[in-house]
Amino acid sequence: MKRRTSLRVTAEVDVLSVDTANKDREKHLLTPDFFDARRFAVARFTSTRTVPGENKTAQVTGNLTIRDVTREVTFAVKCLGYGPDQAKGKRAGFHAETRISRQDFGVSYPGTMPDGRVILGDDVDLILEIEAVEKEAAAAAPAKSLAERLAELKAASPSASTPEVAAALARAKKEIKARGGVEGLKIGERAPDFTLPDAGGTKVSLADALAKGPCKPKEMTWWIPSMPGVRSWRA
Repeated sequence: MKRRTSLRVTAEVDVLSVDTANKDREKHLLTPDFFDARRFAVARFTSTRTVPGENKTAQVTGNLTIRDVTREVTFAVKCLGYGPDQAKGKRAGFHAETRISRQDFGVSYPGTMPDGRVILGDDVDLILEIEAVEKEAAAAAPAKSLAERLAELKAASPSASTPEVAAALARAKKEIKARGGVEGLKIGERAPDFTLPDAGGTKVSLADALAKGPCKPKEMTWWIPSMPGVRSWRA
């Protein structure tokens, strides 16, 4: 059981699938006396932590929900084996068990006869025999280039086609060209100032953006498609 501490388990049981080899008993178990299956058709278990033990064992703790009542329980789990199967995949076998009280989950049907004889105890042993099929991990998506990420930001940003923005771009472009390009700007050197809306629509001046530190692409780049060098500005 490699990486047992990372084990995560989520399971659901269709209560209507109960099978005791006795039809009358099964009908009774589905009534409000027991599972009340019409209202609570699913029982669930979701693990919250795993503590590994010796000899391929582990204690798996989680939340068990029956009849819409949730209690923390711990299963004693043992790995029975792991290896290739006939379908050229890999399988693992597990045995797990725990003991709960039916009363804790709202199953309160009387367990005694009028004469005092006990016909139904409170303790219930949950015993699981599990066969798990290993799935291949999904291949990680290739990292996107900076150009691709900026293109996504541009596509998601508000329109910048207003006359105010167009005029600001024209003034900034003229001043930058007069300085010989943004590549010549150095730390501490004054840059031509202009104001443009950021991705959220808030107006931000270039001076303010530079004063806060490195100019982030989301603040400036997609508003100035004709001046790609702007993204290299630094305060």
